[in-house]
Amino acid sequence: MRTVVDAATSGQSGIALLVGGSSTGKSRACWEAVKALPDGWRLWHPIEPNRAQAVVEQLALVGPQTVVWLNESQHYLLDLEKGEQVASGLRGVLNNSRRGPVLVLGTIWPEHWATLTTVPGAGPDLHAQARQLVKAKGIEVDTRFSADELKDALAVSGADPRIAEALDCAHQGEITQYLAGAPALLERYRTASAAARALIEAAMDARRLGHGPDLPLSMLEAAVPGYLTDREWDTLPGDWLERAWAYVTDTPACRGAHSPLYRPRPRSGQPPHAEPQYRLADYLEQHGRLHRRMVRLPADVWDALVDHANPTDRVALGEAAHRRGLLQHGFRQYAKAAELGESEAYKKLIFMLKQANRVDETLAWYRYVIDNADAALAFPLFRVVVHMLREAKRTDEADEWVRSRAEAGDLYALGEVGRTSEALAGYERAAQGGDAEALAHAGFLLRKAGRIDEAIDCFKRAARGGSNSGHAEAADLLEQHGRAEEVIDWLRECAERDASDGLILGVQLLRTGKAEDFEEAFDWYQRAAEANNPLVIGYATKQMRRMIEIGVIRLEDAIEWLEGLVEARHGESLGWAAELLQEAGQEDKALDWYRCSAERGNPRAMSRRADLLRHKGRTDEAIDWLKELSRKGSYSAFEEASIRKAADLLREEGRTQEAIDWLRDRANEGDIHALVVGARTLRSAGQSDEALDWYKAAANAGYFGLEEVARLLHEKGQTEEAARLLRYGLEPSGSVAEPWDAWPPRG
Repeated sequence: MRTVVDAATSGQSGIALLVGGSSTGKSRACWEAVKALPDGWRLWHPIEPNRAQAVVEQLALVGPQTVVWLNESQHYLLDLEKGEQVASGLRGVLNNSRRGPVLVLGTIWPEHWATLTTVPGAGPDLHAQARQLVKAKGIEVDTRFSADELKDALAVSGADPRIAEALDCAHQGEITQYLAGAPALLERYRTASAAARALIEAAMDARRLGHGPDLPLSMLEAAVPGYLTDREWDTLPGDWLERAWAYVTDTPACRGAHSPLYRPRPRSGQPPHAEPQYRLADYLEQHGRLHRRMVRLPADVWDALVDHANPTDRVALGEAAHRRGLLQHGFRQYAKAAELGESEAYKKLIFMLKQANRVDETLAWYRYVIDNADAALAFPLFRVVVHMLREAKRTDEADEWVRSRAEAGDLYALGEVGRTSEALAGYERAAQGGDAEALAHAGFLLRKAGRIDEAIDCFKRAARGGSNSGHAEAADLLEQHGRAEEVIDWLRECAERDASDGLILGVQLLRTGKAEDFEEAFDWYQRAAEANNPLVIGYATKQMRRMIEIGVIRLEDAIEWLEGLVEARHGESLGWAAELLQEAGQEDKALDWYRCSAERGNPRAMSRRADLLRHKGRTDEAIDWLKELSRKGSYSAFEEASIRKAADLLREEGRTQEAIDWLRDRANEGDIHALVVGARTLRSAGQSDEALDWYKAAANAGYFGLEEVARLLHEKGQTEEAARLLRYGLEPSGSVAEPWDAWPPRG
């Protein structure tokens, strides 16, 4: 972090995000860094009217020598509505030398960091801009003091009784957590009465399911019965609620830390909430995310969330229910958010119903969108509806929808019915209003009409205006029509705008077969890699193999370049270099490099090393290494990949029961990824009943594979139940839901 701050004082803009749990010293470290900046620097903490909106609206005012303070960065970068605008704007500021130096400092919890940095396996990529912004910019903050740091603390403890007490009492070196009051909070939680404990756990669960930090009083109180046994509920005293609130909001009992639940002080200019709101102490929130992540919540709790959640949090709660297979609760959250005008809720709701093959209800909601929502929503949803009807073999109905929407002036529909000129005129008007994607749509329409030159021109204009698809579409059309030189000229223009596009240019140059073009390709790969595009490294390595074969570069030069990128925090480059070494027969060195790359979070290198060890007859070593690695993963996707690879190796060696026993041990420790991998392993071993139990346990943590479970039920002969699951989902109890309707409100 000091390196980033020192570079900023020397004139180079930069960003650093401290990744660590609650009360580990992240914010304090950022503050100490800010205090060390020379005179003339300013600090901006965008927070009003809300965090993400403040950045979007005010970032243009940020000038040189400014620290942009993004404490709890998830509120900025993972914001469903404006997160990508925030990330795009910050990238623009950091890459604009005329506006620098600007220093962006942020903090984030590991689970939010995993969400931010993990590429989705399927579906839309909601955080592509944010992931590029923070690529290789995370700095991990240790949870515990190391042995050397404990010695340093001991050296000063004689002059500071607080540090002396923390050294005596803190658990396993968690010094900063102790100083922040964490033990007192945990003691308060663990010794609470049943009702007080229920209030705290209701807050924990609401936060881990995606509710914002402000928790409505009515929601917490309505959830309480779901946490109590019949005996506990029946024996509550008459004033149980007053006693419970007094206990959870008692600040003196927490030795200076926030009480478990507390009323936040409203900031000036913030609109008041309709009812009192409470916040959960950070450390208890983190504790709940870790220790309650596999807890199954009863229907009372889900109902409280539906009935009382804050409007701005309903989409996130709907997603949480949807991920757990609770389609009815997901629908109810989305529907309430949609009725309040949340455009994202309409999309989520319609896609969920389409996925469940509830065609008529999906159509009814689309009509409701047309009549009641923002017209901008109609276009993307219309295409989904038409595609759904055609998939259902309802072609005449799909054609009728297209005709009706064309009469209403829908540009896509106009193109579909052959009224090309009207559609193109509409796209042009939208483009003049700043919509670059409209030009890309016009390009697709022109290409369909065979007007290739005009289509290429539209795609180029779209790319120059910022469209994500324009540059690749223009290049593809030029190549399809044999205009190779124009392709290269166009890609050079794209690469000059964005060095990451040097990847596409490099591939095209290599196709020419000319040595001088190979050299230019290699130059563009270098530029693109320096622009923090990890995909470039993989493609460059593949092309380098050709370069080595024809003598343009030497193996040693390629490996040296890839190894050099490690200094720029490119962990992937070691893995690609290891592949070159393996192909060159240097297997022992390749194993070392694969290991280093894997320990930096590279799943491909992890898998390749395990396969190479097995090939060399060292299977047990590979399995032991994977088991150890799976406990060190900083990213959830990497942890799952290493667990899955270890289980696969055991099964391939005929040791399936050993794999299941190991996965069961991990699952009993609370490892969600072991549950998911274990369910698939049990299913492949024919143990379908236990596999079903594991799938349902994984659902409690938000990892429900609806289609996988339906296939499993089908294999067991429970065909009707499988069909009902896909259409209606699960009940909170874990049983397959009975039919429920999803029609929109009337009128």
